[in-house]
Amino acid sequence: EKVVPPNGLIYEPLDLGTDKTGIRDGPPRSGSNVVIRFAGHVDGFEGPIFDSSKYRGSRKPGKPDVVEVRLNLDPTVSNGMFEALKLMKVGAKGRFIQPPILSYNEGKANFEGDELGEAKGKIPGNSTLYYEVELVDIVKP
Repeated sequence: EKVVPPNGLIYEPLDLGTDKTGIRDGPPRSGSNVVIRFAGHVDGFEGPIFDSSKYRGSRKPGKPDVVEVRLNLDPTVSNGMFEALKLMKVGAKGRFIQPPILSYNEGKANFEGDELGEAKGKIPGNSTLYYEVELVDIVKP
């Protein structure tokens, strides 16, 4: 069932993840370091990918398809991603529709997608974005 918090995010859980309740099981809190796997799309969930953990990881040794981010403090991740992750437990997979207000610069400015992305050029400000995300691990609660 979709979750729609007051901020306008539309989150749809696809796999709920662990049923454990420990601090490292989630949901993560603000300031937590988490490992995620994600893909961000424009023009719908089937639209071109503008950023992903796979693209980011391809430039690192070992080419991991995951990235570690710090909730609410990592400028390379949108506020919509932070909000979705706070609804998830470790092992959970979901997807969400991110309204422009939760985007980079609150949706007020264009931004560049990853150079490896399918969506070339600038992503227009005020764009609704579509993400698939998996919370792989909570490294530091």
